[in-house]
Amino acid sequence: MQNQDSLMAPDHDANGAAYVLDRRAVSAILYAVEVQDREQLITLIEPLHAADVADLLEQITAYDRRRLIA
Repeated sequence: MQNQDSLMAPDHDANGAAYVLDRRAVSAILYAVEVQDREQLITLIEPLHAADVADLLEQITAYDRRRLIA
């Protein structure tokens, strides 16, 4: 599994554009849900800001949201 720090993008890029949750981070979170790796899921989600969690929930399907929250 990739290092957690490598999955997190800075708040702004070099041009000052707004932060967007990295697609690799979303994939890693969904993989942790799929394999039921609670520790990895906590490790990936815990450092996220509330807005990042909201962004995550918007990016994933209703099915994945239910599995993540359950």
